Amino acid sequence: MVAALLQKRATATTTIPSQHWITRFLDRHPTIACRFAGRIDQEREVAGRSEGIQRFFNRLGEVRSRYHIAVEDVWNADEKGFALGVAKKGKVVSGARRRNPRIRHPGNRECVTLMETISATGKVLAPLYIYKGAAHTMGNHDYENRDPVAFALSKTGWTNDKVGLLWLTDHFEPNTHSPTGHPRLLIIDGHSSHLTLEFITFCTTHEIQLLCFPPHSTHLLQPLDVGIFGPLGRHYSNEVDDWGRAHPYQTISKGDFFPLC
Repeated sequence: MVAALLQKRATATTTIPSQHWITRFLDRHPTIACRFAGRIDQEREVAGRSEGIQRFFNRLGEVRSRYHIAVEDVWNADEKGFALGVAKKGKVVSGARRRNPRIRHPGNRECVTLMETISATGKVLAPLYIYKGAAHTMGNHDYENRDPVAFALSKTGWTNDKVGLLWLTDHFEPNTHSPTGHPRLLIIDGHSSHLTLEFITFCTTHEIQLLCFPPHSTHLLQPLDVGIFGPLGRHYSNEVDDWGRAHPYQTISKGDFFPLC
């Protein structure tokens, strides 16, 4: 690039930089460094600009001020999907001539979704596990002497309109209802299960104000995505890797998944 610019501005005394020019240039300017640039979708890059983020926080302040919503009545909810028995890539020591070393994992790719809900003051509701299936047997899990949890089912293991409404009516509403009847603020992403007519109508009739994150911005603004599910995904992957090393010829089942979370 530098050579091309000099070609356009060439004079009689112009010399083309050598192949070591960039190294020497960086040595002369220690505040500059070369880095590998990560990829980001165009929509996420646009959504991450300061003006869009500022509009969201302005809107958050307006909603709290208009409806007199206390800090303890501000809630955030998000979901994260896990593939059973699939670990992330990791570094290994292998022969120098081996180009593509492999790590064996149990191979169960069935999805389980975990939905978490937390208030601005740190109060946490029982997590909701969404399994793939048509019926649920509680005996599959070692749930004794553990914190309370909730379960739901869907055909894919992901959340859907029915599960989203069930979470709102049977899980969120009774566990966050204020005795004084103060309105609540629920901050969520724009998933279709959160924007159905039934979901919005229930919120309207039960003094629950909805506020959605701007599209393609949850990687920056969603507290649960950044602060909870990111570390949880790493720890879960490590647990799957350790389990796979200890049981190299066994497949992870739903009962094995539960204690990991």
